[in-house]
Amino acid sequence: MASWLFRKRIKALPGVFVNLSRYGFGLGLGPRGVNIGLNKKGIHLNTGLPGTGIYRRDKLASWSDVKNKLNKSKKSQKISTTISKTREQNPKIFKNSTYISLDYKDKKRIIINNFTFGRSECKSSFDICNEIYTKQFSVLKDKSGVWFIQGHIVPKTAKSKDGKVYRFYPTLYNGINITNKIVPLQNNGEIEIGTVKFTITINN
Repeated sequence: MASWLFRKRIKALPGVFVNLSRYGFGLGLGPRGVNIGLNKKGIHLNTGLPGTGIYRRDKLASWSDVKNKLNKSKKSQKISTTISKTREQNPKIFKNSTYISLDYKDKKRIIINNFTFGRSECKSSFDICNEIYTKQFSVLKDKSGVWFIQGHIVPKTAKSKDGKVYRFYPTLYNGINITNKIVPLQNNGEIEIGTVKFTITINN
């Protein structure tokens, strides 16, 4: 939301100004008339009439928005780096996979892109979901078509609104706990969660 305000502008360096306004101290970057302002409330675009002190402020982002974007970028970069290192260490897994299927007895769920499997996804495809947490594990596909799996942190127990207690278990892939780990998928690999066992099939 934009508004017309008044401020005092003091030149600090070429292209850098200290702004004094009812918001307190802030920095201005850019030429007179149009510049980017930074203060405790976030980042703004300032446009105004040079020499009058009258200007218009449009909010671009709060500091919490900036922090969330940076965290998201770091997480994405971390996953990408982990996948790249795994591929380098295991060149045999370098093959194109078009999709995978998650199988339990005579039922299956087809997965074609990055996907997080949890309680609701389980209920829509299978009938054995009491031990599956809201976000149990994710399957990830890199640009070359290679699939990976990552287990998420799950609590030991949780209570529903009606007081029923559910017990949850970490995700095991081929017998190994993969909580917070990213490992390559193998054809006919087995995912074990408590008493439930799924088989993952890679379809080329």
